[in-house]
Amino acid sequence: MPAVANGVPTSVFGFALVVIMLSLVNTGTLSSGSLLVPLLMVIGFLTICVGGLYELRNNDMFGGFFVAVYATFLPATGISLRCFAPGADAAAVKAFGEEIGALSLIAVLVSVVFTISARLVNTTAVIAFALLTVVFVLAGLGNMIGGDTGATLIRGAGYFDLLDGLAAFWLATGVLLDTMHGKDLMKL
Repeated sequence: MPAVANGVPTSVFGFALVVIMLSLVNTGTLSSGSLLVPLLMVIGFLTICVGGLYELRNNDMFGGFFVAVYATFLPATGISLRCFAPGADAAAVKAFGEEIGALSLIAVLVSVVFTISARLVNTTAVIAFALLTVVFVLAGLGNMIGGDTGATLIRGAGYFDLLDGLAAFWLATGVLLDTMHGKDLMKL
């Protein structure tokens, strides 16, 4: 079958948008309102999935696989926060934070695999996945620990997430321009 368009820019631009928005909330720059969860679920999930389907169709296992894994993480997290986050019960809030933290720490393992695998793609991809790994470690520990220390760790995750979003934006822009022009225009 003939190749289809490169799906990486679509997926990575969607990812960059979501992590930059999330980083602005985690750093305290923006308050978390009613926009964040739908943004994560709709824009992130759909753009990442659409790009991933193109990559699978192009026989790009790495591109298709990483977007499938991260795309499913978005609605799972969004639905959990919107529908199952506990109310005022302190014990339930603590348990929920620990569960979200454990999920983030498990995601560290997946991100480490993608960081190592990205060496075959380009340096910018390695940087983006390495930063995401740090984000998952800090967010996971922050959610599990809770309190002031946890809040500080989550704020730190937000700053690393902002860097990750910028790296992802650079990667998506480079792949888009390089694909459109058929030559390396940006250093990746």
